[in-house]
Amino acid sequence: MKLAASATSLRIITADSSHLEDLDITTHASRSRGDSSNTKLSRSASSHVLASPPPRTSSMKQTLSPATDAPVETPMRDQNGFLRSFQYFSRQDYIAFDKYYSALSDRRAAKWDMLLRRSGGNFPVKSDKLKRYIRKGIPRHLRQSCWFRYSGGEKLLTENSGLYSMLSLREAKDRQLGYTKENNKVLEFIDVLERDLHRTFPENNLFNARSGMPKEVPQNSNGDAENKSPQSPLSPAPLIQTPHVKSLRNILVAFAYYSWPHPDESRNPPRQCSYPIGYCQSLNFVAGLILLVFFPNPNEPRQPTSAPTSPETHSNSSSATPAAIDLSLRLDDREIEVLEEKAFWMLVAVVENLLPAEMYGASLEGAQVAQEVLWTWLLGEKGGKFGVGKVAKWVDTMEQGGDTGNGISLRRSRSRRGNRGGGGGGNSGMPPLSMVTTSWFMTVFINVLPIETVLRVWDSFTYQGEKVLMRVTLTLLKIHEDEVLACNDTTDAWRLIKEIPSRMIDAHKLMDICFKPRVNLLGDSGGGGGSGSAASVLQVGGSVSRRGSEDGHDDSEDDGDLGGRSSVAGRAPGGLHIQNDPLRRWGSSIVGSGSTGKVSGGGKIPKRGVGSVSTKMIQHYRALALEERKK
Repeated sequence: MKLAASATSLRIITADSSHLEDLDITTHASRSRGDSSNTKLSRSASSHVLASPPPRTSSMKQTLSPATDAPVETPMRDQNGFLRSFQYFSRQDYIAFDKYYSALSDRRAAKWDMLLRRSGGNFPVKSDKLKRYIRKGIPRHLRQSCWFRYSGGEKLLTENSGLYSMLSLREAKDRQLGYTKENNKVLEFIDVLERDLHRTFPENNLFNARSGMPKEVPQNSNGDAENKSPQSPLSPAPLIQTPHVKSLRNILVAFAYYSWPHPDESRNPPRQCSYPIGYCQSLNFVAGLILLVFFPNPNEPRQPTSAPTSPETHSNSSSATPAAIDLSLRLDDREIEVLEEKAFWMLVAVVENLLPAEMYGASLEGAQVAQEVLWTWLLGEKGGKFGVGKVAKWVDTMEQGGDTGNGISLRRSRSRRGNRGGGGGGNSGMPPLSMVTTSWFMTVFINVLPIETVLRVWDSFTYQGEKVLMRVTLTLLKIHEDEVLACNDTTDAWRLIKEIPSRMIDAHKLMDICFKPRVNLLGDSGGGGGSGSAASVLQVGGSVSRRGSEDGHDDSEDDGDLGGRSSVAGRAPGGLHIQNDPLRRWGSSIVGSGSTGKVSGGGKIPKRGVGSVSTKMIQHYRALALEERKK
């Protein structure tokens, strides 16, 4: 028998080559590409649940036999408890990134401490300065309070104190009164959400205590390992109700009662959700991420909350094995209930304040309209404005069934009003690519982007709402514009777009690109919609400021690309060197050699970023989309 290994699978080739066994090696990042993106825009009448496949299995290279000499890759976790994938990045890449990002986070934490001291120890009111600080990242020890305050969750809790406690007791009371899922829809939702509890972050040791541990081999009655054929499955590990899973259930059950009318109207809570939901898949991931932020994190070294994690400590904690971590929360029941209550109202704020109405409703109309705004209006009508004009033309050509050749050979239709849905998506009238981005919005990029990048997106999302999701999506399309244009059909593009977010490991760089203004670096309005390709090469003679117009003079210290100096050509910003980082090309070819500010070598400076996507613009396009749906 011999072994053949690849980056994504380990294949055993026996003497009889007719038998092959593949062990799928996937991780949080690779699962992010697949599960959420397979979401379908339909909810069954009986379960009222968004259909999606179960999550893939955990990831790590495993020892198949003591007789083999195959290398064993020990699991590596990040500070949030997730197993890391080695599909795109090596262990050395992660260690380098941890060191780079930890130093950057230390600088940002110091700036936040100074900001809070200047505001008397309180969070300041919303302002352009605060928005800039949030876009550059909220320190871990402030993230919970910041999200809770600026999302509106804190206000909801203050106005509805005690409501969560009442909702958390409702299930037991209903069952005592003889209610069943046949006469109480909420109990049916509870049955469904319970099946999703252990599908929520199965590779996180806070939600799955056995995540990353070797799987048990079936044994016979004598206690010896059975001589099973290679295709025999390993015995499943028993499910363990971790504190996070228990709290996740409590929050989702309370939300089901909050968002669905009770059959006995007198038992409805004094405040109810703005539209009926009950339960919808994706909510388990949204609530799960909130719990990761709001609950103490045993994966982090125990230290004063005001002290950011050092690079050395961060690196050690990232590679810790599950057995080396005490996963107990060390909280009593009352403390857990207080945190659950905050997490519950944070979930309510996300659903009612930050996301559009009907995002999780029975018809998923809010999710569909959001995709119409994205693909038909922002991309289709305003693609050039946001620097994704070539992608817009490519999508339009594919919708018309034309052969793109290089992706832009056919003239794009100037009028889309006769086919406002975008075409190409069957009876739904939506382009096929919207099936991928729908899950991006419904999960708010959870299980789509790497976890640290998700947290950075959420920093801005909890402050500014849905428009951040639009802007991040446009940025991902802009970064990978050349790759999309190289696709021969929408199927290739669909696969590509499913994969690209999992490679966005450098959260700071991605957010820097996302919030760059839509102007030339030298202030010239510049060329057309497609000039800002990720592969564009810039050579600028002179010292060029790369800070956006919103930056102030009190936050000018180098933080990678956000407000920092341009990096040397061919090198990632901030001294970070990751071989497969797709963001290296961005901003890596600007060099300063004087003060003339002229373009050398005849190169044209493209526009930067995708520019601002305003709430007013989204509301306007949503109104148009809803109006056309009525026709």
